[in-house]
Amino acid sequence: NYGVLYEMQPFQNAMFRVEVTGAQLRAALENAVSSGRPTAHVSGMTVAYDSTAPQGRRIRSVRLDGGAELRDTDRVTLGLSEFMAQGGDRYTSLAQGRATATGLVDLNAFIDYLRSLPQPVQPAAVGRWRAVR
Repeated sequence: NYGVLYEMQPFQNAMFRVEVTGAQLRAALENAVSSGRPTAHVSGMTVAYDSTAPQGRRIRSVRLDGGAELRDTDRVTLGLSEFMAQGGDRYTSLAQGRATATGLVDLNAFIDYLRSLPQPVQPAAVGRWRAVR
């Protein structure tokens, strides 16, 4: 119900489309595993990481949906909250991208997305983060 969804996304963040380089995305993913395990949710990619590697060198590979390996020179478009697009939670590399406001608010966009899915919603368990050594 709405109350549960509001608890998940209470900040009413504006949503942005942010274009970053592969290198900027990789830096953001490194930040996500800086504590040793992933702290961010990703979509459209599979990320292999080594939690025992030194910080800044934990991301082993990033494969985009379709199987292509992310290159530093690639351009990638992300959907982010305003907080993340501005480099919140030390995701400073995301603030270096080219951001465009979408006119959407995170909670409303999430509700619209859920309504677009077959009901009842049955999320699949997708292993987007993969620990490797």
